[in-house]
Amino acid sequence: MTPTVRLILRAVLAGVAAAVGQLQGSSSWDRSILVGAIVAGVLAAAEALTPLNAVVGVNKTSSVTADPPKAA
Repeated sequence: MTPTVRLILRAVLAGVAAAVGQLQGSSSWDRSILVGAIVAGVLAAAEALTPLNAVVGVNKTSSVTADPPKAA
């Protein structure tokens, strides 16, 4: 899975968790979905636009290369 896909999945998961938490505490489903979307957007923006995630976002490498482990 690419880092961008993992970023999207984390943001969606955080948004769903926030929406479910809001739904449990209130009877307004539209406000809960809005809060979930805001949480997901803020998390994705924080990872993509700040140095929180070294492989996703603006001016970051598109792939991470590592040498495979050498046999002994």
